[in-house]
Amino acid sequence: DANIFTIADLSTVWAELVVYPKDLNAIKAGQTVLIKSSVLQSVATGTVSYIGSLVGEQTRAATARVTLQNPDGLWRPGLFVEVELTADQTQVPVAVAVDAIQTVRDWSVVFGRYGKFLEARPLELGRSDGKMVEVLEGFAAGQPYAAGNSFAIKAELGKAGATHDH
Repeated sequence: DANIFTIADLSTVWAELVVYPKDLNAIKAGQTVLIKSSVLQSVATGTVSYIGSLVGEQTRAATARVTLQNPDGLWRPGLFVEVELTADQTQVPVAVAVDAIQTVRDWSVVFGRYGKFLEARPLELGRSDGKMVEVLEGFAAGQPYAAGNSFAIKAELGKAGATHDH
């Protein structure tokens, strides 16, 4: 008894993903992701429908599944795809560029404008997306600050504070 043909409903397909341990906290069930195929030259959105609870012994990775609506039958099982996951975006009252943060003594500081001078302002920092850092305390929204090359300002500050003792 051999099957002559198989009927499959491909109006919805799954993309199975390999999720490495460092990325497990970034992916959540229900999250929207972007699916790309260079072969099809197409992009679509899907929803994370499953995240495996086990990490493979050989791969050291978990499996996740994205459900993708496929009304035109464009997406096919077995097709290699790229998945772009966007972490949850959160609006914060005050944020500064990561490159603006310097460490002076034991404080994280940003060099804010005070009149026509710059001063080191100690900050209490919150969450970061790698580009911007939330400021919980120490700096107000809209205040100008040195966003780039702040290491040069820190170096000048170090020179000014240096003494020559015998």
